[in-house]
Amino acid sequence: MTKVVDGAALASCFKVVSSCGSEIEAMSDSLINLLAEAISEKNNNRPLPCAISDKHFSSYSMDDSSWVCTDIAYNLPLKNVGKRKTLAYLGFQISMAGAGIAAPGNNEPLVHVFLWKVPVDFNEFFMGFPLEKDDKIRVLDNLLIEWTPEEEIEKWSDREWLFSLRLTSLNSSEDLKRCIVDPALALLRGETVLSALPSSIDGLIHYTDVQQLFSEVEG
Repeated sequence: MTKVVDGAALASCFKVVSSCGSEIEAMSDSLINLLAEAISEKNNNRPLPCAISDKHFSSYSMDDSSWVCTDIAYNLPLKNVGKRKTLAYLGFQISMAGAGIAAPGNNEPLVHVFLWKVPVDFNEFFMGFPLEKDDKIRVLDNLLIEWTPEEEIEKWSDREWLFSLRLTSLNSSEDLKRCIVDPALALLRGETVLSALPSSIDGLIHYTDVQQLFSEVEG
């Protein structure tokens, strides 16, 4: 090893990372199941315009050393009700380090909740900062990143959006439902951003300056 380190401290660090990894895996499994169950429920009072089209799937990203998993994402394919073709993917990306947490003013793990036309695949497509420059990108109410111009939106599948939360604000299944599942379903129904993402949700990331999203964050 190139640096002198305390052996006990090193072992302790690996133990902490392993424990966190196990908790994140359990949380991810719980969250994708909660999303799938909520979308599959027959709720005539608050119907959704979409349905699940196929089984969910995941993707992982490792750091440059290939020793540490820095990101995990789950994708849930969605279609129009009564149809077969997948039109979009509802999912989440949990980022512990690297580009996934390099949002302006942030230095801690994040959960990104998204509806995209393509799934997260860390070899090709994922949420990372800075964003690629795109004049279509806008930030609604400082909370929701939207990739689709308003004039091009006619139905749920026309939209591509994402909101983010601090990972440490999510500590129970109730938190996952209140802070992620319920807001995601509300956005799918076409509710307003402030209705779907009220201030009572702890840990929401505010993107106050859209131009900063395209700039490298100084470490």
